Amino acid sequence: CKESSSCTPEADTTPSTTETILVQAEGTTYVRYQSVDNAGNVKAVDFKEIKIDKPKPTTSAVATSPPGGANYQFNKPTKDNVRVILTCTDNPVGVGSGCKEIRYCIGSATCPLVSDNTPASTETLPNISAEGTTYVRYQSVDNAGNVESPIHSQIVIIDKTPPVRSNGQPTGTVALSSITSLSLATDEIATCKYSTTSGQSYAAMPNTFLTTRSKSHSQLLSGLTIGNYIYYVKCVDEVGNENSDDTVPNQNIPITFSVGSRSNPSVLVTPSSIQAEPGQSKSYNVQVTNNDQNWGSEYFNLNVIGCPPGWTCTLPSSLNIASGASQPTTLSITSLSTA
Repeated sequence: CKESSSCTPEADTTPSTTETILVQAEGTTYVRYQSVDNAGNVKAVDFKEIKIDKPKPTTSAVATSPPGGANYQFNKPTKDNVRVILTCTDNPVGVGSGCKEIRYCIGSATCPLVSDNTPASTETLPNISAEGTTYVRYQSVDNAGNVESPIHSQIVIIDKTPPVRSNGQPTGTVALSSITSLSLATDEIATCKYSTTSGQSYAAMPNTFLTTRSKSHSQLLSGLTIGNYIYYVKCVDEVGNENSDDTVPNQNIPITFSVGSRSNPSVLVTPSSIQAEPGQSKSYNVQVTNNDQNWGSEYFNLNVIGCPPGWTCTLPSSLNIASGASQPTTLSITSLSTA
């Protein structure tokens, strides 16, 4: 009989030394049997326990940021290392043959699975710390030889690099009358702050860009006066990597610029008139003033307008004068000898 572990064997009344019993049911089946000879001697009941396991095992994966960190969501970036724990279940529980091993690999999307040949229903994988995209592939095998399929694959993305800042604007000198905005670019989505104080951490910076949490960041400035400005800028990416340094060479980080104003130059000639004999040369003092404010040096071209025909009127061709400064030069005039 094979109905239960306590069933009573029954004869089929057909003389035989061999009986074929077909067992197909999944799970555990007890086959109880006894033999009787022609003299009527009855052998004690014996039994065999037969287990049939056809379902494939299943494997689940959970990930955390070790040690003792928060749960990690696969296929999402994190700045922390990741530890993956695999758990095999051979269903239905209590009927299946039990998990034999978990095969896995950590690497590329096609890395070959390996096993440590140690019977286990749980595997704690080595920590994943490399930046970039890492694949975790895995499958389980039960004691009946059923192999889980298809192979599972999970993606771990680790980003430990702060945003790269570039193209700080404005540069040079901007006009006081213009609308001025701070702006910069980052190589990934980030949130940026700014301050006029060097050495501050990102968290301590008091001002957040109005347009940010993208790759382009901008902030309209108001209340600027003539002078020189330095704005320190730091950014943090979506997983919490933040800039620690103030300076990015050749990218105008910190954002450094000046505010100035442009005005026409003024020229003062003294004396206003001189008496001279025909053909005589006379000199005038000329003072040229650069009326720009905080705009650096400028070259001014000098020309004499209205010099009478035949007279000689001489001035330097140009002067380089700093903003708000004056520079003297000489105007020489020689009249005609027949004047």
